[in-house]
Amino acid sequence: MDPFTLGFVCAVLVAALSLGVCWRLAAIDAGWRAAAKSLGLTFEPRGLFRAPRLRGRIGELSVLVDTANSSRLDHLDHLEEVTRVRVSAPGLPPGFEVGPKSVWSRVAQRLWTQSGRLSDGRFDREVKVAGDPSFTLAVLSPEVREKLHRLTSLQGQIQKGALVLPLRGHDRGPEPLVRHVDFLTDLARDLSMPQADLPEALRARAVEDPSSEVRRRSLQALVRHYGDSLEAKRAVKDRLADFDPQIRLIAAEHAQDEGGTVASDVFYDPDAAPHLRGRALQVWSSLVPARDPGLRRALAVALASPSDTVLQTGALLVASRKERGLRGHVLAALASGPPSAQAAALAALGAVGDQRDFDVVADGLTARDPEVRVAAAIALGRFGGREAVERLLPLTRGLAQPARVKEAARGAVASIQARMGGDRGGLALVDETNAGHLSPVPKGCLSVSGEGS
Repeated sequence: MDPFTLGFVCAVLVAALSLGVCWRLAAIDAGWRAAAKSLGLTFEPRGLFRAPRLRGRIGELSVLVDTANSSRLDHLDHLEEVTRVRVSAPGLPPGFEVGPKSVWSRVAQRLWTQSGRLSDGRFDREVKVAGDPSFTLAVLSPEVREKLHRLTSLQGQIQKGALVLPLRGHDRGPEPLVRHVDFLTDLARDLSMPQADLPEALRARAVEDPSSEVRRRSLQALVRHYGDSLEAKRAVKDRLADFDPQIRLIAAEHAQDEGGTVASDVFYDPDAAPHLRGRALQVWSSLVPARDPGLRRALAVALASPSDTVLQTGALLVASRKERGLRGHVLAALASGPPSAQAAALAALGAVGDQRDFDVVADGLTARDPEVRVAAAIALGRFGGREAVERLLPLTRGLAQPARVKEAARGAVASIQARMGGDRGGLALVDETNAGHLSPVPKGCLSVSGEGS
């Protein structure tokens, strides 16, 4: 091909390309002008070979529509020009961020509990949320969660107080632009919640949300931060009848008179999980006076429970309430329970301080499980005397004993010394080099010295 023909072909190609670009920009220009007129935004042309820009305010929201290379958007991994719709919402709290969840985020969610997790199936799997938990719970109604899922499915995100939505390809006519701007402005208004509205929003989540996990967390946040508010009191009263026993217990804990009945119902529910029955017993104990006959019967049931969790909780409550009428049940739990229950039963015996139980508690010092030995030492420290010190001495020294056992034994001896050291024939601690052994002191006392190993 001769040079003249080659030059002519190149000129035709350049002209066709320029004509195509101009036609495309003219089409974009016309579409964006129509969108600006419909939305009430300002149309800003930016030169012959650059797409225009729309800017302005819709109510309290600042709106910007322009074009950008996708490499400038951190969460997009492709290279192309996109139309970017950006809505700045001044009502969003600092630190509130939303975006599509990456593969690594999904793996992390399985390994660790994330602050933005709502336990709402698809939303948790695909949407990443960060920010103040109370605000997140309050503002993310089922409808808003659905909108955020749509936003992130389109690779949109919320960062630094702005909602950003990239539109790929040639989806730049007036109708799509108006539709997407309306979507973002509606979502921004849904998310812009004044601080004064948070209690009512949390109450709505606690009462109305279909996700039991969202209801539970919302009720916890409501009573923690706004416990004296009318909204919290209304939510507590309403959730006493929730079908989820965990939520009923949270409400019962703050319901006073009605709470004990609800907690007892959960405790005696045969279908309730052991940890919930144990929690119900704790809530019930916090709501009723000492020596309550109903709770005492429940503690007896707990001490005979096949569940380690329920049995251990019952024994610990006997210890904290110093229930003397359940000695036989506690001894039975000590004889047949697992190590955790044995340790709790020893704590109960130590709290009651019945001298008849001295030998039983002292036998715990030779148990195989270190935690049982620790519990036995602490129990002896609460009601033992000089004989208890003699039984405790082997645990205060030697390489065979774990450090926590030796520490508990020494603490028990110190407790006995503080209780009896002022009386003739009592105990005293002295700083002797013969660490951990009995040594004579004036007036026939006994002492346990220093920190033997």
